[in-house]
Amino acid sequence: MQENLSNVSTSFPDYLRHEIAAKKPHVSAQETWEWWCGGRSVTVTVCACCPGRVGYLKVWGTNIETDMEIGTLHGAKDFHPLWQWLESTDDTEIK
Repeated sequence: MQENLSNVSTSFPDYLRHEIAAKKPHVSAQETWEWWCGGRSVTVTVCACCPGRVGYLKVWGTNIETDMEIGTLHGAKDFHPLWQWLESTDDTEIK
């Protein structure tokens, strides 16, 4: 768990320093970060039971089958598209 938190806490600040104006996350637990922008949200979770695993939940509506996406982040490079999507104002391509 400590290794996961360390990896995330060192990777994300490096990413957020580049090209994106960082917003402060809404922190609901020690291992969960969540950001909202309009009707969209991105939640990043460090899994205590799975070393090295960092998951995400992308939400743009209320339907669990059609308005949400779950996945795994393998580094800051995977966070970039999520942040771009969160900040996007183009609702024609919500995913």
